[in-house]
Amino acid sequence: MAIAVAERIEPLPAARPYPWILHPLIDLPFCCGGLVWILFGLHRWFDDVAHPHAVTVGLFVSAALLTQLFSNAHTMATLVRVYRDADTARRFAFCTRWLPLLCAAVGVAGITVPGMAPVLLKLYLVFLLPHHTMQVYGISLIYAYKRGYLLGDLEKRVVKSFLALIAIYPLLRQFTYPDWGSRVFMDQQIPFWGPLPIWLPTAGLALLLASAAGVLLVVVRKVVADRQLPPFPAAMLVATVVPYMLLGGRTSMLLWLYVTPLFHGSQYIVVSTAYYLKERGLPDGIAPAQIVRALAGPRALRYLGLLVLGGSFIYVGIPRALENMGISYTVSAGVILAVFNFHHFVTDRAVWRLRDPFVRRTLLA
Repeated sequence: MAIAVAERIEPLPAARPYPWILHPLIDLPFCCGGLVWILFGLHRWFDDVAHPHAVTVGLFVSAALLTQLFSNAHTMATLVRVYRDADTARRFAFCTRWLPLLCAAVGVAGITVPGMAPVLLKLYLVFLLPHHTMQVYGISLIYAYKRGYLLGDLEKRVVKSFLALIAIYPLLRQFTYPDWGSRVFMDQQIPFWGPLPIWLPTAGLALLLASAAGVLLVVVRKVVADRQLPPFPAAMLVATVVPYMLLGGRTSMLLWLYVTPLFHGSQYIVVSTAYYLKERGLPDGIAPAQIVRALAGPRALRYLGLLVLGGSFIYVGIPRALENMGISYTVSAGVILAVFNFHHFVTDRAVWRLRDPFVRRTLLA
């Protein structure tokens, strides 16, 4: 959810909005990374590569199920958002007409041209990192605005630059050193594109450290001038994204195992579900602060069911159908993952814009 933020946001009303997106018991574990750290810590405690423990085997199985439940479903949430009605589909005509045709053409090439599938997966892995960090940036701003923690234009640029560099530095490292990054993904041998000159990741690290210092200065200035600490959910989001982006080895692998469903995927579901319910009007007697009550209603259950079933159809049903047509399941699954996410990456930037008054009111309510 790459939420685009306007240079200037209108001041919030005097009465502060509900400070959470759905509810603290939902936001903290499923949006801010709480469950990632709980399951990762449990996995590390029992981790033994030579002698797998029953707990870690169960966690691997759970991660696979959670990926289906949250990660696959979050792609479907973007499609529901942009195709929700004819007016919205016309408004985002590029994303609903021309971009799908382009992605379909790329998909056909991916399953028919030998060696194309690993290239598409490589591009997916490259675009994935900034997609993750910009989603964290956007959701962090939602929590900040909800709590009256307002940042100036320069301060927003400093924070955004830091999160962008959190994604750029690992990419520079992966394009310089073959041992960094995934070489096998979805049973495909991922190509190494490089090496870049060694000074580039070194320069990237220097810029990253400088931007981190800039963020620290922003935080200190807000403490001194406004007597405000960063909102805890926003700080938790950043504290989760930094290590899984920058660390390597088995620690990174285990973090990504849980980050995919229980950070990136589930936080998208949390935000998009809140937006969906508010956009269509909460039931009588339910204020934004009571939105969690609407999750048990038929509208929310239909929406969440549609996301899970739609995600299953995209990432399991379509590859199986192509397999029945004689196309390798490994190839088709990788290509489907890549092209649907290419559409997802681009469409996200179009539909989640805080400069849109309706989107801003709905997300910040």
